[in-house]
Amino acid sequence: MKRSENPRNHHFISQAYLAGFARGNGKRKQVSVFDFENEKEIEATNIRNVGASRDFNRINSTTLDPHFLEKEFSKFETDIRPTVRSIETNGSPTAKEMGVLRTMMSLFAARNPGSRCKIREAEASLSKAILRECVKTPERFESQLKQMRSDGIDVDDWDFLEMKEFIESERYAISPDQSSTIDLELSLIEPIARTMAGRKWSFLRANEDTGFFITSDRPVILNWYDPRNLPLMIKSSPGFGMPNTEVIFPLSSRICMVGSFEGSPDESKVTSKIVGHINANVLNQASKQIYYHPVGFKFHHNNRLFRNDEILDRIKRKAPAP
Repeated sequence: MKRSENPRNHHFISQAYLAGFARGNGKRKQVSVFDFENEKEIEATNIRNVGASRDFNRINSTTLDPHFLEKEFSKFETDIRPTVRSIETNGSPTAKEMGVLRTMMSLFAARNPGSRCKIREAEASLSKAILRECVKTPERFESQLKQMRSDGIDVDDWDFLEMKEFIESERYAISPDQSSTIDLELSLIEPIARTMAGRKWSFLRANEDTGFFITSDRPVILNWYDPRNLPLMIKSSPGFGMPNTEVIFPLSSRICMVGSFEGSPDESKVTSKIVGHINANVLNQASKQIYYHPVGFKFHHNNRLFRNDEILDRIKRKAPAP
């Protein structure tokens, strides 16, 4: 079998989407990257090299090809670039194109390394809690052993006190199966898409004068309009279905979608300051990397606009922006 038939470098941010922030044509499209983890800027690299992780979409199944999901996502991605180009050229999207955009945003929101890490941590924490319950009393422990024996598992040498000490010491790690994590991610896509359908959307357009939009490894941004008077328990965790929230999604270097349940911003008043604010949101909510057109970008901080080279230099030197 040819190597290309089973790709291992799986994009959680699709190349078709990244192409909207790139220069060049065909297979030579390049974006600039800043990696916060390594504090390194890559001035231009092929879009196939970023927004990807080895075997990110690989599943373990007795009935499906391990690469089934990656191949299915690739089929959907063929609709992304034509949709973005159409909006760049014609303005407002058609109903079909809005469907593509909602699906794309929902996929990106539900499936990225940052959220997957949190899901796996939650799964591991829940599993440990269940194990602690299993050794809470000798009777409960024996009940679990009885069930395991009926399932054909040899547990005759398991001792309650030894197992209780081991479980409560947490001298072990739990690594959830990736397929179960992917199942949970997939279950989130449709509910998120329904909330996207209920929002009113604006398409903000940038140009050479305003500066261009950037994106990141977490491109779907969810914010409260004004978190100052919110209860502490929800201040840092807005939900996609909650009122008084705003979704920001840079669609390309020239277009950014902004959607809310209550209304939408004026599309005719896009300024350098607005573009800079949106880029600030992208920077603040990125997990590890931002992606941008090699021409650069502007960033708004402390009521001032900065060029990307100024901001990135301060990040690399761990110095605050002036």
